[in-house]
Amino acid sequence: MIPRSLLYFTILSGMVTLLNSFGAAASPRRCFCTSDALCRRIVSQPHETEVVVVTEGKSLYKNWMWESIKTVISHNYTDPELMCYAHSQGAKFGFIAKVPGVKSKDDASLADFIKDTKVHLVDTYADVLVLDLLDLVDCTTQADSIGNLTDIVLKVVMEAKPTTSSLTKVMCIVPWKPPCFNNDCGFLINISKDNRGCDFFISNPESYTFECHSTCKARATVPFQKLAIGTDEYLTFIKNQQLLVGIPWHAYDYTCKEMNDNNCMLSKRDNSSDCDYEGSRKKIGLSDWRHTHPNYDGSWDNHQKAMYFNYNNTSDATKHQVWYEGFESLHEKYQFVKQLELKGVVIWTGDDLTYANLNFDMKVSDNVWSWLLHTILATGEVEKHSGFDLAGNMAGVGVGCFLFGTAMGVAIAALLFRKKFMGKRRRPFQKDVDEYHDEDQQL
Repeated sequence: MIPRSLLYFTILSGMVTLLNSFGAAASPRRCFCTSDALCRRIVSQPHETEVVVVTEGKSLYKNWMWESIKTVISHNYTDPELMCYAHSQGAKFGFIAKVPGVKSKDDASLADFIKDTKVHLVDTYADVLVLDLLDLVDCTTQADSIGNLTDIVLKVVMEAKPTTSSLTKVMCIVPWKPPCFNNDCGFLINISKDNRGCDFFISNPESYTFECHSTCKARATVPFQKLAIGTDEYLTFIKNQQLLVGIPWHAYDYTCKEMNDNNCMLSKRDNSSDCDYEGSRKKIGLSDWRHTHPNYDGSWDNHQKAMYFNYNNTSDATKHQVWYEGFESLHEKYQFVKQLELKGVVIWTGDDLTYANLNFDMKVSDNVWSWLLHTILATGEVEKHSGFDLAGNMAGVGVGCFLFGTAMGVAIAALLFRKKFMGKRRRPFQKDVDEYHDEDQQL
C-alpha cells in the first residue's frame, strides 16, 4: 500500500506541473527591454493626430527627430531594439504583415500566416498590427469575390489579434482609391464596421502608379488630383478619423523611351499593354540624388503639384525625368490632411529622411527632405537643433506656409463644404468618370 503522505505529494506535484505548463503557454515571452515598463502597450487617444513612420531598417533610427512621431512601423517582424526605443520615446510600435493573395479563408497558407502573425504580435509586444491588403485587391478583382475577400480579412483580424490584449489596433494598407468592384464597395464597408476588421486605413503612396490601363509615362508618386479624388471616395464609406495618407519622402528617376512635349513616355512590359514601371525607374534617396545631380533645380507641375526635372545620361544616351517631393508638394499634402481632419500621415519611409553622405553645408541649406522640415509640417512647432540655421529656415517656411496654406484653403473649400452641408452622396466613382481622365497628357 502506498503511504498516504506520498500519494498526496505525488498528486500535488502533478497539479503544480500542470499549472506551470498552462502558465508558460498562456504568458508572453519575457520582456527583452532594459525595463519591463517598456514592454507595456501604449494606448492612443481617440482623437489624437497620428504621425506614423514606416522603416525598412536602413537607417539609424536613434538619429530621427522623435518629437512628432506617434507610431513607428517596421517591415521586419522581429525588431526588439526598435520596439524598446520607440516605447522609451512614448511612440507606439507595430509591424507590417502582408496578407497572402488567397481566394478562400480556408486556404492552408492563410492559416499559417495567421499563426505566425499572432506569435509575432505577442512576442514583440506590438501596439499596432498593419495588414497589407494589396495582394488581395487590384484592378483585376471581380465583384463576385467580395464575400470571400471579406471573410479572409475578418478571419485574419479576429484570429491574429491576441485575446489578452484589446489594446492592439489594426491598420490596413489599401490602394489610393477604395477597392470597389463594378461600383460594389461592400468589401470596404464590411471590413470597417463593428470593430471586427480594420480600425484604420492607410492609402499606399506606391499604389497610384501600379494600376490597370494607365498611361505609360513618368509622373509624381502621389499626383495631387488622385489624392483628392481617392480621399473623397474613401470618406463616402469611412470616417475621417479612420483614414491616414501615405506620403513618400523619396524620388523616382525614370528612363524615358521617348520624350514628347516634356512627357517622359515609358516602355511596356514584354511588348504587352502593361507599363514596365519596375524596369523603367529606380528609387533614389536624398544623398544619392544630391551627389548625382548637385546643380539641378526642379520645376513645379501645377497639375500634379509636385517637382520634377529632366536630364540626359551621356554614358548611354538616354533621357531621364526625375519626380520628387519638394517643400511645396509636401506642404500641400500635410495641409490636405489637416484641413480634412483625417487621422494623420504615414511617412514612407523614415529611412529616406536620413542623411548619409552629405557634407555639412548641404545638410544646413537643403530644404527638400529633412526631419526638421517634417517636424515643422507635422506639428508647426519650432525647437532648437544644433547644426541648423533655424532663423533662415523658419523665415522661408513661415512665409511658404502662409502663401501655400491660403491657396490650399481655396482648393479644398468646395470639398469641405459639400461634406458638411450637402445631402446624399453621389454614386461611387462618378467623380472619377466625370472629372478625371488618366489619358490626359497633362495629368
